[in-house]
Amino acid sequence: MKIVVAGASGFIGKELVNVLKHDHQVVGISRYAKKPENLIEWVQCDLFSLIDIEKTLKNADVAVYLIHSMLPSARLTQGSFRDFDMILADNFAKAAKSANIKKIVYLSGIIPPDAILSEHLQSRLEVENILKSSGIPTSSLRAGLIIGPGGSSFEMMLRLVERLPVMICPYWTSTLSYPISVWDAVAIIKNRIENQNLIENECLDICGPDPLSYEEMMRELSIKLNRKHFFLPVPFVSPKLSKLWVCLITGAPRDLVYPLVDSLKTHMIPISPKPEELNFISPMSYQESITRSLSQRKLSQKNPTAYTYKGSSNDSDVRSVQRVTTLFRSDVKKVSELYFDWLNLFFRKIITVHHEGAFFKINFFLLKSPLLVFEYSESRSFEGRELYYIRSGLLVGESKRARLEFRNIYQGLYKIIAIHEYKPSLPWYVYKYTQALFHLFVMQSFGKYLIRKKL
Repeated sequence: MKIVVAGASGFIGKELVNVLKHDHQVVGISRYAKKPENLIEWVQCDLFSLIDIEKTLKNADVAVYLIHSMLPSARLTQGSFRDFDMILADNFAKAAKSANIKKIVYLSGIIPPDAILSEHLQSRLEVENILKSSGIPTSSLRAGLIIGPGGSSFEMMLRLVERLPVMICPYWTSTLSYPISVWDAVAIIKNRIENQNLIENECLDICGPDPLSYEEMMRELSIKLNRKHFFLPVPFVSPKLSKLWVCLITGAPRDLVYPLVDSLKTHMIPISPKPEELNFISPMSYQESITRSLSQRKLSQKNPTAYTYKGSSNDSDVRSVQRVTTLFRSDVKKVSELYFDWLNLFFRKIITVHHEGAFFKINFFLLKSPLLVFEYSESRSFEGRELYYIRSGLLVGESKRARLEFRNIYQGLYKIIAIHEYKPSLPWYVYKYTQALFHLFVMQSFGKYLIRKKL
């Protein structure tokens, strides 16, 4: 089969493509250009670009989705990682449907049914629902902690054990998980890729055999490393202080640590049958997982990709993704038209919008030249999506792909207004503390208007 793997350069993706390449034609998606290597074809693709992912998925049989967008994708990102995840998943689902993909396999997180979900787990569930809404048979494999060299969560625990003689254990270290090795997780993903029985909406919790708290996992690591530690439970440590402490000790970025720690409020206990009960694998014990991980870690990079990831190689690009609320599942075309009309009303002739054919020119009353010029793209707009390219203006630098889009997601339940690949003409720090903040103010004000409008 031809299998396209989104997230192929990540912790799990690397293991997966190395397993798949011997039996299948494997295409790895990368944000940056990479040369083919060891039977793996690499395709440069920006997953925020629908047209890019449509080209990449063409003629593929199976699409694997290993993307989570907790880390920045541009020099300046505005919006929550949940909204970034949402638009990425919607792009992938739409492109997969257009390419007639036979199956989507998604690595999600365990979703406790009786708990208030963290932002991190809410995002995982939203992505599941969006991928399933494509109508393509989708296997959602829900995992808790995945153990392996280069894994960001495993590396956090390991660094805490390596660097602290006294282990302060906040309340979240007592939550239970069923850690699974990356090799077992990859074996299950491969099984679902190759399974010929297409189940429309399959959810499977994947896990190892051992229910362990994070404190117990760190104690096992301490023994394995021959370190003597004193473990001190401190239930009154505030969540914020706990997150700062993990960032400081491990060197992991805040964008990664905060959502992960927030998701540890509840036990990650599987509901569906365990992998061994379905005869997929006989999963490794936690002790076996960490033994193999530590032996292979010496051969791999010490800093996981997620710890050093900078986002975009471009030094001046901006991405802003804002979720707006409407009372009904209204047509996004109407929302986009309202936006330009509302600008005229809201700014009362200080800022005006002139509409000429496909072009929308935004002007400031003291200046002759427009601030921004948008061109409506009929060819890239369709039901549920309205796209405008940012062509020129005093406030925009040179960018052929800068665009503003309005989008319905998950059958119109969510609405997103997004700016992609925008390059400001203003000096960066002037832009960051003036125009960028003004844009957020405009989006928030428009969102309130939509509620008042009872749209």
